[in-house]
Amino acid sequence: MVQDNCQVTNPATGYVFDLNSLKRESGYTISDIRKGSIRLGVCGEVKDCGPGIGACFEGTGIKAGKWNQKLSYVDQVLQLVYEDGDPCPANLHLKYKSVISFVCKSDAGPTSQPLLLSVDEHTCTLFFSWHTSLACEQEV
Repeated sequence: MVQDNCQVTNPATGYVFDLNSLKRESGYTISDIRKGSIRLGVCGEVKDCGPGIGACFEGTGIKAGKWNQKLSYVDQVLQLVYEDGDPCPANLHLKYKSVISFVCKSDAGPTSQPLLLSVDEHTCTLFFSWHTSLACEQEV
């Protein structure tokens, strides 16, 4: 199930997940030892990365995907995928891509932040995980 506007419905329960409150103009800064810091936006562009960009490397300016609001819910995982970034040096047929998975953590406070799990150097895919209460299904 994929829906727009940074919201998606669990087809089994009808519960609507809404990540719009995570949107911020400056995005979030995540440290990566190899390439410096990464700026990541949720449901919106990161102003410092350039128009339409949802993730970028701060030091190099490499764009790691265009932002969108297409939130998916597959196998109980909430995910945002930003594709069509800069060309991948390891494979020029591919482009940088960022995959953000949102994980339920009911006691995560408003200061919870995304974490960089890994970077696949061959496909130029960045994998992020974010533990947040917004990914938890409350009883309706």
